[in-house]
Amino acid sequence: MVINRSHFECLTLESAQAGLSWITILRKREHYRDAYANFDVVTVASFDETA
Repeated sequence: MVINRSHFECLTLESAQAGLSWITILRKREHYRDAYANFDVVTVASFDETA
C-alpha cells in the first residue's frame, strides 16, 4: 500500500487533533511539518531514538 504525503499529513494531524480543537492543530501545522520531515513517509519510517 502506498501512502502519499497529503494522506500521511491528514492522518498525522487527525491523530494529533484527538481532544483538541482543529484551530489549535492548524496553528501548529508548520511545527508538525518540521517534526515529521515534511510528512515524508519513508523518512519518518526510518526515524529511530536518535532522530
